[in-house]
Amino acid sequence: METIAEFSARPKSVPRKISRDSAQTKANQFIIEHLPDRFCAGQPRFVIFPIRAAWSIPVVLAYPKLGAIGEVGAVIVDAELGNVVGWTPIEEIREAAKELYEERKAEIEAPFV
Repeated sequence: METIAEFSARPKSVPRKISRDSAQTKANQFIIEHLPDRFCAGQPRFVIFPIRAAWSIPVVLAYPKLGAIGEVGAVIVDAELGNVVGWTPIEEIREAAKELYEERKAEIEAPFV
């Protein structure tokens, strides 16, 4: 098995056939298919794994008039093929969103009072 030092010594050119914007779009499509409104894709981060590269895109909870209030999960998009290859379990995303809502409840509900 390759060590981190050996992996780090590899040439740094890693294929990025899928752009940051395309990865974010893929993540948003996944989010729309699996979660209710109030969830969207945040800013993708490029991640290098020993086997291949990917985009890690945060799943963000957002509210009208407040915008994004916090990250509640992530979607992983393959940087070469553009398909979703991983995600935070949906139930964990929902639970994190519920906790974040409870923490910021007064701020979230203030514009509607």
